[in-house]
Amino acid sequence: MKLSYFFSMPEAYTFDMPKVLEWTTKQLAGRVLNVFCGKNKIKGAVNCDIDPDMHPDVLCDAMQLSEIFSPMEFDTAILDPPYSMHQAVGNYNGHHCHQITAVRDQLVDLVKKRLIWFGWSIPATPGFKKIEILLVGHGGSHNATICTVEDRKFHSLREYTGDEQSQ
Repeated sequence: MKLSYFFSMPEAYTFDMPKVLEWTTKQLAGRVLNVFCGKNKIKGAVNCDIDPDMHPDVLCDAMQLSEIFSPMEFDTAILDPPYSMHQAVGNYNGHHCHQITAVRDQLVDLVKKRLIWFGWSIPATPGFKKIEILLVGHGGSHNATICTVEDRKFHSLREYTGDEQSQ
């Protein structure tokens, strides 16, 4: 696993930090789903958000992803939710996802290869392995942003459980 660090002044939207956008773009593979896109769209991705003022490609609650998209429809997913209630209220019109684990579980079903996470913690996604973590220091009293790339290590329930009966 690769561990990297750089400094960037904090921004309300993650991809307003040019170095983070550049790093993320290098991680992308195939068809991309950008969940919680906010005002920053990833070119060529399917950009989703709950806020109509952000003009996403798909207007939806992140809890509806599996109702909208087919299993294994995407190669990569980006998950960049508001990291705290304070951020949600101050920067995102009060939109906050209280069920991030449930959203993650949907993404596991929708993504063939890679998950890219942004937040203040490091996720643990069943069936995926961490391949890179980027720490973005912001100085002063600002929390660092943790960017985590995970790749799928199992492509079927049989691989995950070792059970020859599973399909």
